[in-house]
Amino acid sequence: FSGTGVSVTPLRPSLFRMLRATPLRGRLFREDEGEIGHEREVILSYALWQQLFSGEETAVGRDLGVAPGDGEPSPDVLARGLEGRVLIRDRRFAVVTDEDVTDEVLEDPPAFMWILDITHETRPVPIATYQVAPAGLARPGRRFGAHQPWEHIREDNIVFLAWFSGGIRAVDISNPYSPKEVGYYVPRSMDGREIPQTNDVFVDERGLVFAIDRSRGLTVLEFEPRAGGRPEGRSR
Repeated sequence: FSGTGVSVTPLRPSLFRMLRATPLRGRLFREDEGEIGHEREVILSYALWQQLFSGEETAVGRDLGVAPGDGEPSPDVLARGLEGRVLIRDRRFAVVTDEDVTDEVLEDPPAFMWILDITHETRPVPIATYQVAPAGLARPGRRFGAHQPWEHIREDNIVFLAWFSGGIRAVDISNPYSPKEVGYYVPRSMDGREIPQTNDVFVDERGLVFAIDRSRGLTVLEFEPRAGGRPEGRSR
């Protein structure tokens, strides 16, 4: 079905077992088909099967001509939402963060950000994650990892997150299947320690980013996209 716009959602094979799903025709994914290299293997919804193949049995087990990149939101689609809910191509998404809660033990992996497809809210499906490499930022006795996102998503699709010793992170979720870091700022620690503990973040109507440290200190930033490059944060 070359040239036909089709929404594609990446899924783990275990999802179908959890839902106790039974295929009407053919079979479900094998466990090995959830690994890298099997991205072109698909399961059709009943509606798409009827729409494209009129319910013909020949649709099962054949090459459907899915081209690389099919199903990914186009770059000009805005991911606008409130309190973490995002609507893209008639699907709903949620931005969720784990929370690092340990001081003495470095978690492995550290807490990170998830994106969930919540088109069907009773069956949320994880589709992507965003993580920060701990090298140079993680220290024993200090927290490192996700803590608190700003609960609104800007019209430019940027999500701001507090990341403890990782500072403030700015992540573009225009393509929810592939979130991209577009900026970060690690404030100076104000309690005499080597690294900060950025605890919460807020963005006002002017676009100023306010970040508070759980020990001591408030940092105010301007987030300025640079033409052709990574946006940068500047402390005020």
